[in-house]
Amino acid sequence: MAGGLFGWVKHNVTKLIDPGREERLNTHAVALHRELIRERKEFNAKSAAEKFEIDPTELGEALERVYQRCMDKAWSDLELTENEGKSLDWIAGQLQLSTAAKDRLERAKCLEVFETVFARVIEDGHVDESERQHLESIATRCKTPVGTLVRTLFHDQGEAFLRNAFVTLVDDGRVHEESWTRLTESASRLGITRDDLLAAIDRPAHQYIEHVLADFKSDGEITSAEEAAITWLLKNLVTDAGFRVYVNEQLRETKLYAGIAKGRLPVISSPAGIELRAGEIPHFAGSVQYVTTRELKSGPKTDVIDGTAVITDSRFIFSAPQQAFQINHRQIIESRVHNHGLEVRSQSKGTGHYCFKDQNRLAISIWRSAIGRANQTIVEESSGVDSRHIPRDVRQRVWQRYGGKCAECSSDQYLEYDHIIPHAKGGSNADNNVQLLCRKCNVSKSDRI
Repeated sequence: MAGGLFGWVKHNVTKLIDPGREERLNTHAVALHRELIRERKEFNAKSAAEKFEIDPTELGEALERVYQRCMDKAWSDLELTENEGKSLDWIAGQLQLSTAAKDRLERAKCLEVFETVFARVIEDGHVDESERQHLESIATRCKTPVGTLVRTLFHDQGEAFLRNAFVTLVDDGRVHEESWTRLTESASRLGITRDDLLAAIDRPAHQYIEHVLADFKSDGEITSAEEAAITWLLKNLVTDAGFRVYVNEQLRETKLYAGIAKGRLPVISSPAGIELRAGEIPHFAGSVQYVTTRELKSGPKTDVIDGTAVITDSRFIFSAPQQAFQINHRQIIESRVHNHGLEVRSQSKGTGHYCFKDQNRLAISIWRSAIGRANQTIVEESSGVDSRHIPRDVRQRVWQRYGGKCAECSSDQYLEYDHIIPHAKGGSNADNNVQLLCRKCNVSKSDRI
Protein backbone atom coordinates (compact mmCIF):
# COMPACT_ATOMS: atom_id res chain seq x y z
CA MET A 1 0.00 0.00 0.00
CA ALA A 2 2.84 2.37 0.92
CA GLY A 3 4.65 1.62 -2.37
CA GLY A 4 1.44 2.19 -4.34
CA LEU A 5 0.81 5.49 -2.58
CA PHE A 6 4.45 6.54 -3.09
CA GLY A 7 4.21 5.67 -6.79
CA TRP A 8 1.00 7.67 -7.16
CA VAL A 9 2.50 10.72 -5.42
CA LYS A 10 5.70 10.45 -7.50
CA HIS A 11 3.71 10.19 -10.75
CA ASN A 12 1.51 13.19 -10.01
CA VAL A 13 4.37 15.34 -8.66
CA THR A 14 6.33 14.54 -11.84
CA LYS A 15 3.36 15.68 -13.95
CA LEU A 16 3.38 18.99 -12.11
CA ILE A 17 7.15 19.51 -12.31
CA ASP A 18 7.60 18.19 -15.87
CA PRO A 19 4.21 18.38 -17.70
CA GLY A 20 5.79 17.47 -21.06
CA ARG A 21 7.26 14.18 -19.86
CA GLU A 22 4.34 11.96 -20.97
CA GLU A 23 4.38 13.30 -24.52
CA ARG A 24 8.18 13.02 -24.65
CA LEU A 25 8.13 9.37 -23.49
CA ASN A 26 5.48 8.46 -26.07
CA THR A 27 7.58 10.12 -28.80
CA HIS A 28 10.63 8.16 -27.65
CA ALA A 29 8.63 4.92 -27.66
CA VAL A 30 7.45 5.48 -31.26
CA ALA A 31 11.01 6.21 -32.42
CA LEU A 32 12.44 3.16 -30.63
CA HIS A 33 9.67 0.93 -32.01
CA ARG A 34 10.46 2.01 -35.56
CA GLU A 35 14.15 1.45 -34.95
CA LEU A 36 13.44 -2.06 -33.62
CA ILE A 37 11.41 -2.91 -36.74
CA ARG A 38 14.19 -1.58 -38.98
CA GLU A 39 17.18 -3.03 -37.19
CA ARG A 40 15.56 -6.20 -35.86
CA LYS A 41 18.43 -8.46 -34.63
CA GLU A 42 20.88 -5.58 -34.88
CA PHE A 43 18.81 -3.39 -32.58
CA ASN A 44 20.74 -1.96 -29.62
CA ALA A 45 18.83 -0.02 -27.01
CA LYS A 46 21.82 2.05 -25.84
CA SER A 47 22.80 3.04 -29.40
CA ALA A 48 19.19 3.90 -30.25
CA ALA A 49 18.97 6.09 -27.14
CA GLU A 50 22.06 8.03 -28.21
CA LYS A 51 20.70 8.34 -31.78
CA PHE A 52 17.38 9.84 -30.60
CA GLU A 53 18.96 11.77 -27.72
CA ILE A 54 16.94 9.98 -25.08
CA ASP A 55 17.86 10.77 -21.48
CA PRO A 56 19.27 7.59 -19.86
CA THR A 57 16.92 8.12 -16.89
CA GLU A 58 13.93 7.82 -19.25
CA LEU A 59 15.20 5.01 -21.46
CA GLY A 60 13.89 2.14 -19.30
CA GLU A 61 10.33 3.48 -19.26
CA ALA A 62 10.46 4.26 -22.99
CA LEU A 63 11.50 0.67 -23.75
CA GLU A 64 8.63 -0.63 -21.59
CA ARG A 65 6.25 1.46 -23.64
CA VAL A 66 7.64 -0.11 -26.81
CA TYR A 67 6.84 -3.54 -25.38
CA GLN A 68 3.34 -2.33 -24.43
CA ARG A 69 2.75 -1.20 -28.02
CA CYS A 70 3.79 -4.62 -29.27
CA MET A 71 1.51 -6.37 -26.78
CA ASP A 72 -1.43 -4.13 -27.75
CA LYS A 73 -1.01 -5.18 -31.39
CA ALA A 74 -0.60 -8.88 -30.57
CA TRP A 75 -3.67 -8.91 -28.29
CA SER A 76 -5.81 -6.69 -30.58
CA ASP A 77 -8.08 -9.64 -31.43
CA LEU A 78 -8.23 -10.62 -27.73
CA GLU A 79 -6.26 -13.78 -28.43
CA LEU A 80 -2.55 -14.62 -28.45
CA THR A 81 -1.29 -17.35 -30.78
CA GLU A 82 1.79 -19.41 -30.04
CA ASN A 83 3.78 -17.52 -32.70
CA GLU A 84 2.65 -14.16 -31.30
CA GLY A 85 3.78 -15.29 -27.86
CA LYS A 86 7.19 -16.26 -29.18
CA SER A 87 7.51 -12.94 -31.00
CA LEU A 88 6.78 -11.05 -27.79
CA ASP A 89 9.41 -13.08 -25.96
CA TRP A 90 11.93 -12.22 -28.70
CA ILE A 91 11.02 -8.51 -28.58
CA ALA A 92 11.43 -8.44 -24.78
CA GLY A 93 14.90 -9.93 -25.25
CA GLN A 94 15.88 -7.38 -27.88
CA LEU A 95 14.66 -4.56 -25.65
CA GLN A 96 16.69 -6.10 -22.80
CA LEU A 97 13.72 -5.95 -20.43
CA SER A 98 14.28 -7.55 -17.05
CA THR A 99 12.25 -10.64 -16.25
CA ALA A 100 10.42 -8.72 -13.50
CA ALA A 101 9.51 -5.85 -15.86
CA LYS A 102 8.36 -8.25 -18.59
CA ASP A 103 6.19 -10.26 -16.15
CA ARG A 104 4.69 -7.08 -14.69
CA LEU A 105 3.77 -5.65 -18.10
CA GLU A 106 2.40 -8.96 -19.39
CA ARG A 107 0.29 -9.54 -16.32
CA ALA A 108 -1.23 -6.05 -16.54
CA LYS A 109 -2.07 -6.59 -20.23
CA CYS A 110 -3.46 -10.09 -19.63
CA LEU A 111 -5.70 -8.82 -16.85
CA GLU A 112 -6.96 -6.06 -19.16
CA VAL A 113 -7.73 -8.57 -21.93
CA PHE A 114 -9.21 -11.09 -19.48
CA GLU A 115 -11.56 -8.45 -18.08
CA THR A 116 -12.73 -7.49 -21.59
CA VAL A 117 -13.32 -11.10 -22.61
CA PHE A 118 -14.96 -11.90 -19.29
CA ALA A 119 -17.43 -9.02 -19.76
CA ARG A 120 -18.33 -10.30 -23.24
CA VAL A 121 -18.61 -13.92 -22.16
CA ILE A 122 -21.06 -13.19 -19.35
CA GLU A 123 -23.15 -10.75 -21.37
CA ASP A 124 -25.68 -13.39 -22.48
CA GLY A 125 -25.85 -15.06 -19.07
CA HIS A 126 -24.38 -18.33 -20.34
CA VAL A 127 -20.80 -19.61 -20.57
CA ASP A 128 -20.08 -22.44 -23.00
CA GLU A 129 -16.97 -24.63 -23.10
CA SER A 130 -15.23 -22.69 -25.90
CA GLU A 131 -15.64 -19.46 -23.94
CA ARG A 132 -14.22 -21.08 -20.84
CA GLN A 133 -11.23 -22.36 -22.83
CA HIS A 134 -10.64 -18.85 -24.21
CA LEU A 135 -10.50 -17.47 -20.67
CA GLU A 136 -8.25 -20.36 -19.67
CA SER A 137 -5.74 -19.54 -22.43
CA ILE A 138 -5.53 -15.91 -21.32
CA ALA A 139 -5.12 -16.95 -17.69
CA THR A 140 -2.30 -19.31 -18.67
CA ARG A 141 -0.40 -16.40 -20.22
CA CYS A 142 -0.99 -14.54 -16.94
CA LYS A 143 0.46 -17.53 -15.10
CA THR A 144 -2.62 -17.45 -12.88
CA PRO A 145 -5.47 -20.01 -12.60
CA VAL A 146 -8.64 -18.88 -14.39
CA GLY A 147 -10.63 -19.31 -11.16
CA THR A 148 -8.35 -16.84 -9.36
CA LEU A 149 -8.79 -14.23 -12.08
CA VAL A 150 -12.55 -14.75 -12.16
CA ARG A 151 -12.79 -14.29 -8.41
CA THR A 152 -10.69 -11.13 -8.73
CA LEU A 153 -13.25 -9.70 -11.15
CA PHE A 154 -16.30 -11.40 -9.66
CA HIS A 155 -17.25 -8.76 -7.12
CA ASP A 156 -17.21 -6.07 -9.84
CA GLN A 157 -18.66 -7.79 -12.90
CA GLY A 158 -19.49 -11.33 -11.80
CA GLU A 159 -22.20 -10.37 -9.33
CA ALA A 160 -23.87 -8.17 -11.94
CA PHE A 161 -23.64 -11.05 -14.43
CA LEU A 162 -25.28 -13.51 -12.05
CA ARG A 163 -27.94 -11.03 -10.98
CA ASN A 164 -28.76 -10.18 -14.60
CA ALA A 165 -28.71 -13.84 -15.55
CA PHE A 166 -31.11 -14.63 -12.71
CA VAL A 167 -33.44 -11.77 -13.62
CA THR A 168 -33.47 -13.06 -17.20
CA LEU A 169 -34.10 -16.55 -15.87
CA VAL A 170 -37.32 -15.42 -14.14
CA ASP A 171 -38.38 -12.90 -16.78
CA ASP A 172 -41.52 -14.88 -17.62
CA GLY A 173 -42.47 -15.10 -13.96
CA ARG A 174 -41.10 -18.52 -13.15
CA VAL A 175 -37.84 -20.38 -12.75
CA HIS A 176 -37.26 -23.30 -15.10
CA GLU A 177 -35.12 -26.00 -13.53
CA GLU A 178 -33.30 -26.57 -16.82
CA SER A 179 -32.41 -22.87 -17.07
CA TRP A 180 -31.30 -22.81 -13.46
CA THR A 181 -29.04 -25.81 -14.13
CA ARG A 182 -27.46 -23.96 -17.09
CA LEU A 183 -26.81 -20.93 -14.91
CA THR A 184 -25.14 -22.97 -12.17
CA GLU A 185 -23.06 -24.80 -14.77
CA SER A 186 -21.96 -21.49 -16.30
CA ALA A 187 -20.94 -20.21 -12.88
CA SER A 188 -19.05 -23.45 -12.20
CA ARG A 189 -17.13 -23.17 -15.50
CA LEU A 190 -15.93 -19.76 -14.37
CA GLY A 191 -14.74 -21.12 -11.05
CA ILE A 192 -17.64 -19.56 -9.14
CA THR A 193 -18.83 -21.72 -6.26
CA ARG A 194 -22.47 -22.34 -5.40
CA ASP A 195 -22.03 -20.15 -2.31
CA ASP A 196 -20.68 -17.31 -4.48
CA LEU A 197 -23.63 -17.73 -6.84
CA LEU A 198 -26.24 -17.67 -4.10
CA ALA A 199 -24.57 -14.69 -2.41
CA ALA A 200 -24.64 -12.76 -5.72
CA ILE A 201 -28.35 -13.39 -6.39
CA ASP A 202 -29.42 -13.14 -2.74
CA ARG A 203 -31.40 -9.91 -3.08
CA PRO A 204 -33.13 -10.61 -6.44
CA ALA A 205 -33.88 -14.18 -5.32
CA HIS A 206 -35.57 -12.92 -2.16
CA GLN A 207 -37.55 -10.36 -4.18
CA TYR A 208 -38.57 -13.01 -6.70
CA ILE A 209 -39.80 -15.40 -3.99
CA GLU A 210 -41.72 -12.54 -2.35
CA HIS A 211 -43.35 -11.92 -5.73
CA VAL A 212 -44.24 -15.58 -6.22
CA LEU A 213 -45.55 -15.80 -2.67
CA ALA A 214 -47.80 -12.74 -3.13
CA ASP A 215 -49.08 -14.24 -6.40
CA PHE A 216 -49.87 -17.57 -4.79
CA LYS A 217 -51.61 -15.92 -1.81
CA SER A 218 -53.73 -13.65 -4.03
CA ASP A 219 -56.59 -16.14 -4.25
CA GLY A 220 -56.44 -16.89 -0.53
CA GLU A 221 -55.07 -20.40 -0.73
CA ILE A 222 -51.98 -22.44 -1.61
CA THR A 223 -52.28 -25.46 -3.88
CA SER A 224 -49.99 -28.46 -3.55
CA ALA A 225 -48.27 -27.48 -6.83
CA GLU A 226 -47.69 -23.94 -5.57
CA GLU A 227 -46.30 -25.23 -2.29
CA ALA A 228 -43.95 -27.57 -4.18
CA ALA A 229 -42.74 -24.66 -6.34
CA ILE A 230 -42.00 -22.50 -3.29
CA THR A 231 -40.23 -25.39 -1.58
CA TRP A 232 -37.99 -25.88 -4.64
CA LEU A 233 -37.14 -22.18 -4.74
CA LEU A 234 -36.23 -22.09 -1.05
CA LYS A 235 -34.10 -25.22 -1.37
CA ASN A 236 -32.16 -24.06 -4.43
CA LEU A 237 -31.98 -20.26 -4.18
CA VAL A 238 -31.90 -19.37 -0.48
CA THR A 239 -29.33 -19.90 2.26
CA ASP A 240 -30.94 -17.54 4.79
CA ALA A 241 -32.61 -19.80 7.36
CA GLY A 242 -34.62 -16.90 8.74
CA PHE A 243 -36.11 -16.13 5.33
CA ARG A 244 -37.02 -19.79 4.86
CA VAL A 245 -38.84 -19.78 8.20
CA TYR A 246 -40.65 -16.57 7.21
CA VAL A 247 -41.81 -17.97 3.84
CA ASN A 248 -42.86 -21.32 5.28
CA GLU A 249 -44.82 -19.51 7.99
CA GLN A 250 -46.60 -17.53 5.26
CA LEU A 251 -47.46 -20.77 3.48
CA ARG A 252 -48.69 -22.39 6.68
CA GLU A 253 -50.75 -19.34 7.60
CA THR A 254 -52.33 -19.00 4.15
CA LYS A 255 -53.27 -22.67 4.12
CA LEU A 256 -54.68 -22.35 7.63
CA TYR A 257 -56.94 -19.39 6.77
CA ALA A 258 -57.97 -20.96 3.47
CA GLY A 259 -59.10 -24.03 5.40
CA ILE A 260 -60.91 -21.93 8.01
CA ALA A 261 -62.76 -20.02 5.27
CA LYS A 262 -63.99 -23.37 3.95
CA GLY A 263 -65.09 -24.54 7.40
CA ARG A 264 -62.03 -26.64 8.23
CA LEU A 265 -61.45 -25.32 11.74
CA PRO A 266 -58.46 -26.17 13.95
CA VAL A 267 -59.18 -28.41 16.93
CA ILE A 268 -57.54 -27.65 20.28
CA SER A 269 -57.41 -29.34 23.66
CA SER A 270 -60.29 -28.65 26.04
CA PRO A 271 -59.55 -25.31 27.81
CA ALA A 272 -58.98 -25.60 31.54
CA GLY A 273 -61.91 -24.49 33.68
CA ILE A 274 -64.46 -24.51 30.85
CA GLU A 275 -67.21 -27.11 30.97
CA LEU A 276 -67.83 -28.36 27.46
CA ARG A 277 -70.90 -30.30 26.40
CA ALA A 278 -70.73 -33.89 25.26
CA GLY A 279 -69.28 -34.02 21.76
CA GLU A 280 -68.56 -30.27 21.69
CA ILE A 281 -65.38 -29.36 19.74
CA PRO A 282 -63.22 -26.42 20.88
CA HIS A 283 -61.54 -24.40 18.09
CA PHE A 284 -60.06 -21.42 19.91
CA ALA A 285 -59.18 -20.23 23.41
CA GLY A 286 -57.47 -16.97 24.34
CA SER A 287 -57.65 -13.48 25.79
CA VAL A 288 -60.33 -11.06 24.64
CA GLN A 289 -61.47 -7.55 25.45
CA TYR A 290 -65.24 -7.14 25.43
CA VAL A 291 -66.66 -3.64 24.95
CA THR A 292 -70.38 -3.06 25.41
CA THR A 293 -72.49 0.08 25.66
CA ARG A 294 -75.59 0.29 27.85
CA GLU A 295 -78.26 2.97 27.64
CA LEU A 296 -78.92 4.41 31.12
CA LYS A 297 -81.20 7.26 32.21
CA SER A 298 -78.07 9.35 32.71
CA GLY A 299 -76.89 8.50 29.19
CA PRO A 300 -74.89 5.77 27.48
CA LYS A 301 -72.31 3.91 29.59
CA THR A 302 -69.50 1.91 28.02
CA ASP A 303 -68.02 -1.06 29.85
CA VAL A 304 -64.61 -2.51 28.89
CA ILE A 305 -64.08 -5.99 30.31
CA ASP A 306 -60.94 -8.12 29.89
CA GLY A 307 -61.57 -11.84 29.99
CA THR A 308 -61.04 -15.12 28.18
CA ALA A 309 -62.90 -16.46 25.17
CA VAL A 310 -63.55 -19.97 23.94
CA ILE A 311 -65.01 -20.69 20.51
CA THR A 312 -66.46 -24.14 19.90
CA ASP A 313 -68.40 -25.64 17.03
CA SER A 314 -71.71 -24.49 18.59
CA ARG A 315 -71.13 -21.45 20.84
CA PHE A 316 -68.96 -18.56 21.97
CA ILE A 317 -68.09 -18.53 25.71
CA PHE A 318 -66.92 -15.39 27.51
CA SER A 319 -65.55 -15.55 31.06
CA ALA A 320 -64.37 -12.70 33.32
CA PRO A 321 -64.54 -12.01 37.08
CA GLN A 322 -67.24 -9.38 36.51
CA GLN A 323 -69.31 -11.25 33.96
CA ALA A 324 -69.69 -14.53 32.10
CA PHE A 325 -72.04 -15.53 29.31
CA GLN A 326 -72.36 -17.69 26.22
CA ILE A 327 -73.77 -17.05 22.74
CA ASN A 328 -75.12 -19.81 20.59
CA HIS A 329 -73.75 -19.23 17.07
CA ARG A 330 -77.24 -19.44 15.61
CA GLN A 331 -78.38 -16.58 17.89
CA ILE A 332 -75.96 -14.13 16.26
CA ILE A 333 -77.87 -11.78 13.97
CA GLU A 334 -74.92 -9.85 12.54
CA SER A 335 -71.12 -9.83 12.71
CA ARG A 336 -68.66 -7.54 10.98
CA VAL A 337 -64.98 -6.74 11.29
CA HIS A 338 -64.63 -3.28 12.77
CA ASN A 339 -61.92 -1.30 14.61
CA HIS A 340 -59.41 -4.13 15.10
CA GLY A 341 -62.06 -6.57 16.24
CA LEU A 342 -65.47 -8.07 15.60
CA GLU A 343 -68.72 -6.21 16.11
CA VAL A 344 -71.51 -8.66 17.08
CA ARG A 345 -75.27 -8.29 17.42
CA SER A 346 -76.99 -11.15 19.23
CA GLN A 347 -80.56 -12.19 20.06
CA SER A 348 -79.44 -12.77 23.64
CA LYS A 349 -76.48 -11.56 25.68
CA GLY A 350 -73.16 -10.66 24.13
CA THR A 351 -73.92 -7.79 21.75
CA GLY A 352 -70.80 -5.63 21.57
CA HIS A 353 -67.28 -5.36 20.25
CA TYR A 354 -64.62 -8.07 20.72
CA CYS A 355 -60.87 -7.57 20.34
CA PHE A 356 -58.65 -10.65 20.61
CA LYS A 357 -55.39 -8.65 20.71
CA ASP A 358 -52.46 -10.47 19.07
CA GLN A 359 -54.76 -13.37 17.98
CA ASN A 360 -57.35 -11.08 16.45
CA ARG A 361 -57.28 -12.35 12.89
CA LEU A 362 -57.26 -16.02 13.89
CA ALA A 363 -60.07 -15.72 16.42
CA ILE A 364 -62.31 -13.63 14.14
CA SER A 365 -61.78 -16.00 11.20
CA ILE A 366 -62.62 -19.04 13.34
CA TRP A 367 -65.66 -17.42 14.94
CA ARG A 368 -67.16 -16.21 11.66
CA SER A 369 -66.56 -19.60 10.03
CA ALA A 370 -68.10 -21.38 13.03
CA ILE A 371 -71.17 -19.13 12.69
CA GLY A 372 -71.37 -19.99 9.01
CA ARG A 373 -71.13 -23.69 9.70
CA ALA A 374 -73.78 -23.49 12.41
CA ASN A 375 -76.12 -21.68 10.01
CA GLN A 376 -75.10 -24.03 7.16
CA THR A 377 -74.09 -21.09 4.95
CA ILE A 378 -70.60 -22.40 4.23
CA VAL A 379 -70.77 -24.46 1.05
CA GLU A 380 -68.22 -26.26 -1.10
CA GLU A 381 -66.18 -24.02 -3.38
CA SER A 382 -67.60 -23.88 -6.91
CA SER A 383 -65.50 -25.12 -9.80
CA GLY A 384 -65.64 -21.74 -11.54
CA VAL A 385 -63.12 -18.95 -10.91
CA ASP A 386 -64.04 -16.68 -8.00
CA SER A 387 -64.84 -13.20 -9.28
CA ARG A 388 -62.60 -11.85 -6.52
CA HIS A 389 -59.65 -13.61 -8.14
CA ILE A 390 -57.19 -11.09 -9.63
CA PRO A 391 -55.92 -12.29 -13.04
CA ARG A 392 -52.21 -13.08 -13.28
CA ASP A 393 -51.46 -10.40 -15.90
CA VAL A 394 -53.04 -7.77 -13.63
CA ARG A 395 -50.96 -9.01 -10.67
CA GLN A 396 -47.78 -8.78 -12.77
CA ARG A 397 -48.48 -5.19 -13.81
CA VAL A 398 -49.43 -4.16 -10.27
CA TRP A 399 -46.24 -5.74 -8.88
CA GLN A 400 -44.16 -3.81 -11.42
CA ARG A 401 -46.05 -0.57 -10.74
CA TYR A 402 -45.24 -0.70 -7.03
CA GLY A 403 -41.77 -2.20 -7.47
CA GLY A 404 -42.56 -5.14 -5.21
CA LYS A 405 -43.22 -2.82 -2.22
CA CYS A 406 -46.19 -1.76 -0.14
CA ALA A 407 -48.00 1.24 -1.64
CA GLU A 408 -48.33 2.78 1.83
CA CYS A 409 -45.11 2.10 3.77
CA SER A 410 -42.74 0.61 1.13
CA SER A 411 -42.25 -2.64 3.07
CA ASP A 412 -41.18 -5.58 0.93
CA GLN A 413 -42.49 -8.30 3.25
CA TYR A 414 -45.89 -9.87 3.97
CA LEU A 415 -47.20 -8.42 0.70
CA GLU A 416 -50.77 -8.92 -0.45
CA TYR A 417 -52.82 -7.78 -3.45
CA ASP A 418 -55.67 -5.53 -2.35
CA HIS A 419 -58.78 -4.15 -4.05
CA ILE A 420 -58.73 -0.35 -3.51
CA ILE A 421 -62.53 -0.34 -3.70
CA PRO A 422 -63.47 -3.64 -2.04
CA HIS A 423 -65.03 -6.34 -4.19
CA ALA A 424 -68.00 -6.42 -1.82
CA LYS A 425 -68.62 -2.73 -2.59
CA GLY A 426 -68.47 -3.19 -6.35
CA GLY A 427 -64.72 -2.88 -6.91
CA SER A 428 -63.34 -4.53 -10.03
CA ASN A 429 -60.19 -6.53 -10.78
CA ALA A 430 -58.89 -3.83 -13.15
CA ASP A 431 -55.30 -2.57 -12.76
CA ASN A 432 -56.42 0.80 -11.42
CA ASN A 433 -58.38 -0.85 -8.60
CA VAL A 434 -55.63 -3.19 -7.39
CA GLN A 435 -52.68 -2.20 -5.22
CA LEU A 436 -49.90 -3.92 -3.29
CA LEU A 437 -50.08 -3.64 0.50
CA CYS A 438 -48.22 -5.28 3.35
CA ARG A 439 -50.26 -7.18 5.92
CA LYS A 440 -50.18 -4.33 8.47
CA CYS A 441 -51.33 -1.65 6.00
CA ASN A 442 -53.97 -3.96 4.54
CA VAL A 443 -55.46 -4.59 7.99
CA SER A 444 -55.37 -0.87 8.79
CA LYS A 445 -57.13 -0.09 5.52
CA SER A 446 -59.84 -2.70 6.22
CA ASP A 447 -60.49 -1.05 9.55
CA ARG A 448 -61.13 2.30 7.83
CA ILE A 449 -63.65 0.95 5.31
